[in-house]
Amino acid sequence: MVLAQDAADPVLDGNQRQESWPPWLSSEAVSLLWDLLREAPQPTQALLELLLGEEDSTGLQGWPLQKALVDLIRKALRALWAPASGHPGAVDAIYGALRTLRCPAEPLGAELRLLCEELLEASRSEASPLREERLLGCLLHKAGRGLVSLYGHTYAEKAPEKPPTPTPSGKVSPAHLDPERAMLALFSNPDPAQAWKLAYFYCLSNSKHFLEQILIATEL
Repeated sequence: MVLAQDAADPVLDGNQRQESWPPWLSSEAVSLLWDLLREAPQPTQALLELLLGEEDSTGLQGWPLQKALVDLIRKALRALWAPASGHPGAVDAIYGALRTLRCPAEPLGAELRLLCEELLEASRSEASPLREERLLGCLLHKAGRGLVSLYGHTYAEKAPEKPPTPTPSGKVSPAHLDPERAMLALFSNPDPAQAWKLAYFYCLSNSKHFLEQILIATEL
């Protein structure tokens, strides 16, 4: 792979840069990694995790490579909507890249929010080859907990089942209830799978322990 020459990062200052970070990968090298993700997802995923290094407290380690991966995932998601896109391996590449992403604050936070919106839209379309269950499984890794939380926030904001405030029936939206009664309101959804998903993301978005809230709600 071709490594780019060492250059100053326009976003990260000298205090944030670490001597142990790997050198930047050239655009050609990143494109090659993406092609490898399509053809051999598992070994390429292991290579990406090695290049990204251990997760640090700032979440900024491997930032240039992460940003490149986010851009490639979003590009691949848009390509899925194209008529007769015919991109063999693109879905596996998306899943593989998601398994390596972390969730830092800025500067990547805004792009990750857009990514979550596009992932949600793609996974909920019947015509899309992406499946939300597998997508969430890819995000559920140690370094991706923040990304799962961000996806949960996005889901809670855009879920069509979320009632307006106030609702025409006069019922109060879960957003205006205490956590225990909000859980009961969410479980009133006639679709059990959707109810559990909404309840889980509600707890995630509000920093509540999922099982604890269920136990408390059952006592009401």
